[in-house]
Amino acid sequence: GQSSAGCMGGGDPANGKELAGIIEEIRERKGLEEPFLLAHGLGAQVAMNCAARCPQHWAGLVLLNPLPVLSAHRSIRPYWAFRAMARMHASMESMGAEWLAEKLVWRSMMIEENNNMLQGNNLSLMMRRWVDCDFWKQAARSRMIKSQRVPVFMSWSKDDPFVEEALYHELSQTLTGGPRLVFNDGGHFIQETHADELGSAILDFLALEEMQRLAGRG
Repeated sequence: GQSSAGCMGGGDPANGKELAGIIEEIRERKGLEEPFLLAHGLGAQVAMNCAARCPQHWAGLVLLNPLPVLSAHRSIRPYWAFRAMARMHASMESMGAEWLAEKLVWRSMMIEENNNMLQGNNLSLMMRRWVDCDFWKQAARSRMIKSQRVPVFMSWSKDDPFVEEALYHELSQTLTGGPRLVFNDGGHFIQETHADELGSAILDFLALEEMQRLAGRG
C-alpha cells in the first residue's frame, strides 16, 4: 500500500524521516491497527517522528534512554566540534584518516576503544546519524505528541554515561504523561541491564492502555 504524503517522510535516513516513512508503510502493509512503538537511544527520534506525523496510527510510545534530548548532552559537547568530527569521519575514505577520526570520537564520547558498540560498521552508522540529529526539532516534536495525547512510557538510568539525568527529566516533562521508570544504575543500555523489570513494566503499560482504548470505543 501507499501511505499518504503527510505520513510518509522523505529525505535522509539519518534524521529519521525516511525511516519513519518505512515504519508507517510496514504498519499499513501488515494491517496493524494502532500498534505501540518501542525505541532505544537515537531510535526514539524515528519513533517520535512516526507519532508526531500520524498520531492516530499509534497506540503509544515506549522510549528507553531516548535521544535526542532537548539539547546537546555531555558526551557530545561542544556539539559544533563533535558534529565537525562526525562529518569528517563520514567523509573520510582512507584507513589512516578514518582511524584518526575514530580516535577523536572515542575520546570525545568518553567511550572505551574496545567497546562493542563501536566495532565494525557501528561507529560509521552512529556518526552518520549524529551529523543530522535534529535537537532543535525535538521540542516541537514532543509538543505535537503531547497535544495529540499519545501515551508515552519513558525509562532511563541515573548513571547513563552519555546523558545527564536532568536532560532526560526535561524531555520527559515535554511529553505526554505516563509511566516513568528511573533506575539508579544500568548505564545507557537498560534494556539489557534491567530486562526483567523493564519487560514487566512495559507489559503493564501496554495492557492498561489497551484496556482504556477498548473502553473508549465501547
